[in-house]
Amino acid sequence: MILLQRFVPDLIVMAAGAAALRQLALWAKQFTTLRPQASVAVSVACWVGYGILAAGFFTTLLAWADSPFGHRWMMARGVAFALGFSLCGMAAMALLLRIIGSLGAVRAIPSARREFLRTALSAALIASPASVMGFGILSGRDRFRLTEVDLAIPDLPADLDGLRLVQLSDIHLSPFLSRAELARCVDMANATRAHIALVTGDLVTGVSDSVDDCLEELKRLRSDAGTYGCLGNHEVYIHGEAYVAAEAAKSGMRFLRQQNASLRFGSAYLNLAGVDFQPSRKTYLRQAAALRREDQFNLLLSHNPDVFPVAAAQ
Repeated sequence: MILLQRFVPDLIVMAAGAAALRQLALWAKQFTTLRPQASVAVSVACWVGYGILAAGFFTTLLAWADSPFGHRWMMARGVAFALGFSLCGMAAMALLLRIIGSLGAVRAIPSARREFLRTALSAALIASPASVMGFGILSGRDRFRLTEVDLAIPDLPADLDGLRLVQLSDIHLSPFLSRAELARCVDMANATRAHIALVTGDLVTGVSDSVDDCLEELKRLRSDAGTYGCLGNHEVYIHGEAYVAAEAAKSGMRFLRQQNASLRFGSAYLNLAGVDFQPSRKTYLRQAAALRREDQFNLLLSHNPDVFPVAAAQ
């Protein structure tokens, strides 16, 4: 269900983009009957658009299946999503132009004004989708914010009441997130004056991204009990699980790989358990039961959010 929620919207936008591209191609064909010299350029543009949408569609399916290939080519999904979004916007505005024309609103305007309106709407038709997406990327991409969540837990030991945990997850240090931007997030985390700092996987996106740079920033995390974490699926894809755990340990950070750590706060003990990325629902947390401590409060770190019902059932 979680995978469905993640990727189906992308597929819908791409499918709508393909439908919009087909409609625009039909309108372009009508245009090229008046200007035959433009037919080759229009055909090439349409086929390139179809190719990008197809690449994005199949890459989404691969990512949906948790294929390393699919995740390494996430940019194809992004480009296809952007193209699909833009084509939908262009088709919607073209339809609006057609409706305006059919109602006679444009014909009622004198020729000079009608030409101006037509030119302005055509410019908006081309520019608006890119403008909307550009504004969203430039204005929202680096607006990091700290979200505070109060967890109400029945029968929580008194000395654990008010314990502050700060969590960073899915950092994906890459061209999309720079080291300077990660440094800002680390500073925000340190401002919480947490008792425990947690990092729950996906430090980078691909093999070309610097795990070392990410770890250099993460070692600046400050908390009373230190920094603990677990590994995500992208550590699997870059074959970096052992490397990340070993390099982090040199800086005092501990990534728990089917391991647990007992932390004491006052007279209460917290059993912090961590597991690697769980690749199959059939084997979720099969080895985790041994990490549980009956005499301590247990806290599980897992990159998969959908394993927690399994954890609760155990």
